Amino acid sequence: MIEVLVAVSVLALLMGAVGNTVLHGGDAYKQGLGNAVLEGQTRRLLDRISSEFSDVDRSSLTPNPVMSFWASTVSYARCQGWAGGAMVVGPTRSLRFALAGGEVDNGIDDNGNGVIDERSVLLVPDTGTPAVRIALGEYVRELAEGELPNGADDNANGLIDEAGLFFLHDGNGTLSISLTLERPDAWGRLVTRTLRTAVRMRND
Repeated sequence: MIEVLVAVSVLALLMGAVGNTVLHGGDAYKQGLGNAVLEGQTRRLLDRISSEFSDVDRSSLTPNPVMSFWASTVSYARCQGWAGGAMVVGPTRSLRFALAGGEVDNGIDDNGNGVIDERSVLLVPDTGTPAVRIALGEYVRELAEGELPNGADDNANGLIDEAGLFFLHDGNGTLSISLTLERPDAWGRLVTRTLRTAVRMRND
């Protein structure tokens, strides 16, 4: 009888260990899947944003976010060719960091999608006709990952209260772009992903 009780106890311990492993393995799988989905979404949006600047006349960048003076909304003109040795540029375009549809800047998830004060990225192909806007992506975090709206450099990157989308120009034609998306995964857990890239703009 004692041997049977010992065997049952050992078996119960083994079953508990296996169940615990399976449970934690399932959680890890869900977390990994949620991260992968959001990373793909962030990468696609960042690539779309960066493609806007590969043929930009850098002298047209407004504001010019040099050094620690980042910007989250910028205007610019793209090169359309050359004539008489001079660059020919198209209409002034704009990338705007704006509140997502249904959101109010009030610390509440107004549109009910699980993200507070969510932002979106809007492209205005011609600022002369600002009513024409193209939505490039949503679920953009109000502030960069690790930042709080407190006038301090919380994420220790040398910038203060930077937005979930921000631009920095090194002054020599290279534009750095940082994008942070945040959204609930399929299991309702909030996932955050930040990606960065750099684009070389055209000379003056």
